[in-house]
Amino acid sequence: MNLRQMEYLLAVVETKNISRAAEQCYISQSGMSQQLASVEKELGMPVFQRVNNELIPTREGEIYIRYIREILGLHARALREMEDCANPDRGRILIGVGPERGNAMIQQIFPGFRKKFPNVQIQIVENHLYEMEQMVCNNMLDLAEAAYMPQIPNSLSSDVKAVDLYTERIMLIMPNTPYYQKKLQRLGLEAEKSVVDLVDFQEEGFVIPSETRIRLRRLVDKTFQDAGFVPKVMLETSNNASAINFVAGGNYLSLVPQSYYYGVYGQTDRLIYRMIRQNPYWNRALIYRKNARLTEAEKCLIHMIRDFHSIMKETLNQDNLNGPLIPGNK
Repeated sequence: MNLRQMEYLLAVVETKNISRAAEQCYISQSGMSQQLASVEKELGMPVFQRVNNELIPTREGEIYIRYIREILGLHARALREMEDCANPDRGRILIGVGPERGNAMIQQIFPGFRKKFPNVQIQIVENHLYEMEQMVCNNMLDLAEAAYMPQIPNSLSSDVKAVDLYTERIMLIMPNTPYYQKKLQRLGLEAEKSVVDLVDFQEEGFVIPSETRIRLRRLVDKTFQDAGFVPKVMLETSNNASAINFVAGGNYLSLVPQSYYYGVYGQTDRLIYRMIRQNPYWNRALIYRKNARLTEAEKCLIHMIRDFHSIMKETLNQDNLNGPLIPGNK
């Protein structure tokens, strides 16, 4: 099997259809069918099965496709490293950023990076944190934003190296309405730096991260588990900003990362933020594949991203002095 056939297989995985995969790869439908048949004949087993008129990988096919992704990723990485070696002042960096805040970060640091490396192109890929981690593992990204929970074993792949940026809590937010003002007053939690127990809000409805937000959803689920109750889920969303805006509109409660309090969505008179006694937190980081050979441009970009987040780190560390202790936080 050659690299082109591997690309054909991935096209079928993505489109779940021979004709659409053929269009994507600019070959005929019969040509795509012949290539697929050739691969399956070489392997001696089917790679795909038809389910509800869609081509879905078999169990054996899933294994094979996982390694195909890694092979193609390694090939792409090798070509980039060879290009960087031959032309150290040129090249391209593929960086994965979150769909909500990552672009703002790149916009801030890009002018300074451009002055140092005018011929190095930065290509931005937007995705959720878990998916970007997998893309780094498969050599589809050079760098990516990430979040992991040091208090939860194996919350970050052993195939990546993390450059920690800052530690942040997950906070409870609620509408700034008379109902919640009076409730906090009854609980003696009206002070802005008060620490609440989620148990006191178990009768309320919650907006929670959807399952596509694997990292945050896992942390939120653990927080409710630690509090000893199953929340009344009124809405699931893949976007923190949507959750914040929904709560600000007077609907239900939610748990969001602490850094949003200092962002454009956070400091509003329509919201009340409180730290949580169950103490959920995670580390925000920049990751790259373990044992990867970093170029000078990549090292510079990592340094600039750390500098960009240093103000947030200092702010959060100062704020965290008012809440439950985060183990190992400095």
